[in-house]
Amino acid sequence: MMSALISILCVTYNHAPYIRRALDGFVMQKTEYPFEVIVHDDASTDGTTDIIREYEAKYPEIVKPIYQAENQYWRPNTPYIQTFLLPKAEGKYFAICEGDDWFIDPEKLQKQVGFLEAHPEYSMCVCRAKRHFENAPEGDDILYPDEEADCDFSMHELLCRGAGRFATNSFVYRREVCTDFPDELYIEGVTDYTTLLYAGAVGKVRYLADVMCVHNDGVAGSWTAQNWQKLEKRLASDEKVIAMLERLDKLYGGRYHDSVEEAIRLRRYYMAEAKYEQYMADGNLKAAQSGECRPVYLARRKQAFRQNVKEKLPWLVSLRDKLKQ
Repeated sequence: MMSALISILCVTYNHAPYIRRALDGFVMQKTEYPFEVIVHDDASTDGTTDIIREYEAKYPEIVKPIYQAENQYWRPNTPYIQTFLLPKAEGKYFAICEGDDWFIDPEKLQKQVGFLEAHPEYSMCVCRAKRHFENAPEGDDILYPDEEADCDFSMHELLCRGAGRFATNSFVYRREVCTDFPDELYIEGVTDYTTLLYAGAVGKVRYLADVMCVHNDGVAGSWTAQNWQKLEKRLASDEKVIAMLERLDKLYGGRYHDSVEEAIRLRRYYMAEAKYEQYMADGNLKAAQSGECRPVYLARRKQAFRQNVKEKLPWLVSLRDKLKQ
């Protein structure tokens, strides 16, 4: 039996309502290259493990599970993929997909790995995805990113716009992006942004506009639900990202200094936005309109004024547009 050229790395925990869909998306892949699925079940308690065992029995040469007796996710200072999945993965290329997300194009891996095989100067290939909102109809799904044509993303774009810009399960990258990943970029609990940045630093990143996967947003118990929706945890995570960006700047000798500075400035602004929204929800108008929140307050006030003019004085907007022509 040939060794797998592609390893799909799937991390799952209590994903019983979703894992079958994820596994179906894996085994339906049509490729010229052998592939494997390394699915890491982190001591699920809801029946996820039983479903994985079904697929292990049905596809023994593809589905290669790791079953944990105790949950490992919150072990401090433990790079999750490198520690648990990498030792078992054979692939020259890694594709990422958590147990609550899924692939929808049976040629996803073929398209992305085929591109990387033909273009050794590229370290990663990403694709367009659907963002599905948990408990919402499929008609509410949105496509992201916005780009409708294949293109490259520069390191500047990855630094300043990369966080959350791509679905993690759109990632396919060379094994070395994982094995050579520098300690300076490690952030506990964060892998998508840092992996994207390292791939951009050591090679080129290609975007394919075909919609080939779905990211499931709003799943209970997810990292986003536990961290991003709680202000204190979100701000703490942002501070860790800023510290990582400062380390990246030093690691590469200031090669990306201006872009790093802009990325930090943008993140500080997003942090101020989060505080502003919390202050407004709490009715603390003074705090929302002062200090680091003041630029956000002024921007929101300007936006509200423009919207008010657009709704109440449409003729004025039309006149302005004509004068611009």
